[in-house]
Amino acid sequence: SWRRPDKSVEEGVTAVPVQASETARGVSPLVRWLVISGGFMGVVVWFSASKFTPDVPTLTVTRTEIESSARALLEEKGVRAESPWRLLSLVEAPLNQNDRFVWREGGPAAYRSLMGTYLGPPLWKARLARFEGDVAERAEEYEIWFDGSGNAFRTVHILPEARPGATLSEGEARVLAESTIRDQFGLDPDELTFIASKPSKLTARQDWLFTFSNPAAYPLSVGETRVEVRIAGSEVVDAHRFVFVPEEWERRERNKRSILDILQFGCAGVLAMLVLAGTIGAIVSWSRRKFALRAFLAAFALLLVVSSIQYVNNWPVYMARLMTALPFQHQVLILIVGGIFGTLLVSATIAIVVGMLQNWNQFRVRGKVGNGLLLGIA
Repeated sequence: SWRRPDKSVEEGVTAVPVQASETARGVSPLVRWLVISGGFMGVVVWFSASKFTPDVPTLTVTRTEIESSARALLEEKGVRAESPWRLLSLVEAPLNQNDRFVWREGGPAAYRSLMGTYLGPPLWKARLARFEGDVAERAEEYEIWFDGSGNAFRTVHILPEARPGATLSEGEARVLAESTIRDQFGLDPDELTFIASKPSKLTARQDWLFTFSNPAAYPLSVGETRVEVRIAGSEVVDAHRFVFVPEEWERRERNKRSILDILQFGCAGVLAMLVLAGTIGAIVSWSRRKFALRAFLAAFALLLVVSSIQYVNNWPVYMARLMTALPFQHQVLILIVGGIFGTLLVSATIAIVVGMLQNWNQFRVRGKVGNGLLLGIA
């Protein structure tokens, strides 16, 4: 029977069938081999060039042990960690400018010699605070810092500014400060260099801040090891050791950090734009029914579980950083609602991009599933 000829034949054009492999070509074997080999070599270089032993002491005590030790130390001061007080704890790793300064100027040997004395190691911080009662009185807090072995490293008593206290003369306050240095750090005040004394006249008391340097303990040619003692009225509320960083070095470091901060903000902005573009593309694909719903649901469920576990694991940290000036219940409610909303948003955003990429044929890897897994890992 007679059939109408194809339009392309009528116009003298030969129709060539399009192969599926041309419309949805995967990664070529050569490119796949290069990417996997490069990823493997990167892992080898990373393992050979990385140092997996830390330069600082590790934490070997648990949260329960730290809170028990904190309660015992507070009871020695006549303070009981009972209602309305709340005992909170978290891990702090005080890696700051002092650490960078000593490491760059003195090297690993100088850094390790000062670690645990004038440089703070990773610490447990136990915080005793109140979130009920008069707002001004809630400013009072106790902070006890423990090193990785559970030994008390530093004790701080934060007092409200209106709390009445004694008014000591500079001589009386200095005697108290030197006695604290001798008892707490085992240092002879006569071998230290006096730097400054700073009075702070408050409404009902006078506070003092004394600063000394310890040249004998410092292995570098620039900077200083110092000791500070803070006195509120007639009570020593803080005493600690630290490395003093010269102002010129700080200025150079700020200039360097400003350039790095700009680059980091730029990279974060590019990443945010890519995520936004991927989300928009995924929504468009969904509207055109080119969306892998099963892949989206699987990725969303997995991300939701992982994010929820991470949030619950970090809950003690969030609690330990609550502010005493704000109502406790309101802050907890904000944490819960914000955590749920943030977890759902992040999980859904990443999962919707996964659902789009699952059906994005032009980037799909053709061949064995194992090759795709290796390529993704690389």
